[in-house]
Amino acid sequence: MLVLVRTCLAHISILLLVVAATGVSEPDFVEVQSWQPPRTGWLYVIDATHEGSGARVFLFDAERGEIAGVIRTGYSPDVALSARGDRLYVASALFGCRQPNCDRLTVIDTRLGRVLSTTPIPNRVTYGTYPDASRMAVSADGRTVYVLTWQGPPSGDAPVALAAFDALRARFLDGAIDLGPCGGGGFVPATDDSHLGFLCPASNEAVFYRLTAPDRATFEFSVRLPWGKRLFAQHVYTDVSARAFMLSADRRGLYVAGGDGAVSEVNLALGSVRETLVPGDRNEVVAPFASPGALEPARFYVAVGPYDGRGTAREIRVFDTTTWARLGTIRTSAPFRTGVATKDGSVIYALTANRAGVLAIDAVAQRELRAMPLGRAPSLALIAP
Repeated sequence: MLVLVRTCLAHISILLLVVAATGVSEPDFVEVQSWQPPRTGWLYVIDATHEGSGARVFLFDAERGEIAGVIRTGYSPDVALSARGDRLYVASALFGCRQPNCDRLTVIDTRLGRVLSTTPIPNRVTYGTYPDASRMAVSADGRTVYVLTWQGPPSGDAPVALAAFDALRARFLDGAIDLGPCGGGGFVPATDDSHLGFLCPASNEAVFYRLTAPDRATFEFSVRLPWGKRLFAQHVYTDVSARAFMLSADRRGLYVAGGDGAVSEVNLALGSVRETLVPGDRNEVVAPFASPGALEPARFYVAVGPYDGRGTAREIRVFDTTTWARLGTIRTSAPFRTGVATKDGSVIYALTANRAGVLAIDAVAQRELRAMPLGRAPSLALIAP
């Protein structure tokens, strides 16, 4: 009996040490606290500033301005959504973890609001205070999730790679897609589902790879994009990387919003780039924008604000992609960090910086519809298909 008691006490001691080392118990690391089955057009919104209580991913009904679901996550959360919208992938780091590889990838069934699996992520590339673009992507067939990871000790010039998560087997594959010293960029639209595109902010290059297997790819070409200019302390610096991307209707061209508002076009067949009639302004800054436009009619949205060190936008400029004439300017009631447009480009959602909320914008009528409070610092959003 005494031996049994000692054995039990030893097991309890080990468990307490593990919890102390990570700062959180593994089963409760990511928790779906409330949930409704999502509908088309609802938002998944990252709120990364809940400190000790964990960050949040909100499921948000933007029509009613109501929270439909809450997911508690760890530090530096990121999200990706399958094309059908049936799986949500949440990457985040354990709070208080002092061990290597503290990041986890959690798979959530969006219909049931249930955690299906949690898998360690080796050396995930995280962001600072707020995310500006997702560093995760799901393949068109939903079988593979790509996560940006370090290939060595984290640093500005360390090589990075895309780790491939097998969504069917709930494990990371052995291979990885080597991006080199690319930096912590984001995904760029590619011509078809057999290719991957990625922005390397360190060199302001869009690099494109052809997939030969879910965790293998061959480099095809890269395009050096025009640097944005900024005015600081009476000096002009040419060092602001691209901020937003959209494929043309024929998927052979890529529209690019530079860091100062200039717009360029990339020919994906030739691997060349040309500047359009939309110039940049060294006194302005462009906020990141996911799916920034519409194909019919052909529109491209650029979120612009003053270069004041805050990195927020105050207005959205609407351009005709056939002539590059400015069709209008949508001024918002509050500065915002990032924007996202619906698939048809008719509605824009902007995540505000100082009012903690979401702005709904009618892109056709070019006017703000309403401002809705949400969380503490909503930073990045995906739209449910």
